[in-house]
Amino acid sequence: MCIDWHRFIRDFLIKRFMDSEVIEKIMMRKEFSEIPLKDVERALSFFPSDRFGDEERVKKTRDLLRRVYSGFGGRKLLLWKDKSAEEVLEKHLSTRERFLHYEEIYSRLLKGVDKKKISVIDLGAGVNGFSYDYFSKVGFKKVNYLGVEAVGQLVDLMNGYFKNQGLKSARAVHESLFSTSKIIDLISEMESPRVIFMFKVVDSLEKLERNYTLRFLEALKEIDFEKIVISFATESWHRRKKFYVQRTWLINFIRENFSFMDDFTLGGERYVVFGKK
Repeated sequence: MCIDWHRFIRDFLIKRFMDSEVIEKIMMRKEFSEIPLKDVERALSFFPSDRFGDEERVKKTRDLLRRVYSGFGGRKLLLWKDKSAEEVLEKHLSTRERFLHYEEIYSRLLKGVDKKKISVIDLGAGVNGFSYDYFSKVGFKKVNYLGVEAVGQLVDLMNGYFKNQGLKSARAVHESLFSTSKIIDLISEMESPRVIFMFKVVDSLEKLERNYTLRFLEALKEIDFEKIVISFATESWHRRKKFYVQRTWLINFIRENFSFMDDFTLGGERYVVFGKK
C-alpha cells in the first residue's frame, strides 16, 4: 500500500490549525483561560472534527471541562480575595463537605507521621490550601505545603492567601496532573517525610484519560513518600444524595501494589490511605 505522504502531512497540518482555532475559542472565556493547554487538548479530543462542527466542539469541550474541574462550581470565589479561609472552605464545592471535619480528617490521615516536620503535596488542590491552619490545630509544628492545581485562578487565590498570612512554607503551582514527570519533580523537591493528597481527583482524571490514575500511581512508586491519600465523594454536591462508592478497580490495584493503611468515610467523602510495600 502506497501512502501519499504529501496529502497525509497536509491533512495533519490542516487539522492542527483547525484544532488550534477551536482551542483558542474555548479558552477565550475567562473561566477557561488558565487551564493547561494539555488538558484542553485532551478534552477536545473527545469531539473530533469529522463528527462535530466547530461551535458544537467548543460547547461540548467547555461542558466537559466544567465537569472535570470542580473549581468552576465556585467561580465567584475568584473575586473573594478578602474572604476568610473559613468562608472559602465552607462555600467552595470541592471542600465544603470537608469543612466541619478538617481536624478529625487531618488527625487521622497524618497519624504516625513526625509532627516536627512534614511535607504535604496536595495534587488537584482546588482551594484546599486554605485549610493550612488545621495542620497546627492537630499538632504539626512545621508543614511544608505544596498545592498543585490546573485552574490558574485558584492557584492565584491560594498564593494570595499564603502571602497575606505570611506563610512562607506554603505555595501553590499551576500545573496539569497529566504532566507526570513534572509532578514527580515537584514532589521530589519537597523534604521528607512526604504525604501526598489526591482529594476527589480520580474521577476527573479518568474523564479525560481512562486508567491514567493507575499509571500515575505506578510512577509515584519510584519516589520516596510516607503516605498517599485518595478520596472520593459519597454524596452529590448539589442534592446531597448519597451514592455507593466502590472503585473496585482502583482499590484492587492499591492492595496489590501498595501497603493498605486505612479506609474510612466522613462528611460525605471516603478516604483511602496507603504507603509503600
